[in-house]
Amino acid sequence: SDIEPMVLDVQGREVYVPMASEDYNIARFTFKDLCGSPKGAADFLAIGEQFNTIFIEDVPRLKFNEVNLVRRWITLVDSLYECHAKLILCAE
Repeated sequence: SDIEPMVLDVQGREVYVPMASEDYNIARFTFKDLCGSPKGAADFLAIGEQFNTIFIEDVPRLKFNEVNLVRRWITLVDSLYECHAKLILCAE
């Protein structure tokens, strides 16, 4: 039941998971981990398929002019919903 970083292989790319427990099927990220760099639905679907519960911390208030962040966030939530993953947020 170790909690440790891991890497998912997604279509030849690596998606870093900073904290995960394969025994409990959970992962923990910050908002910046997931939405602060270019990621797409395939990356988020891989996370949702690997883990049944995902914790996301430090979710900021998003502004309308932060188009890329907003799009990634929507794609993330849609992808995790599609995988029936539980999403637990700590937001501003």
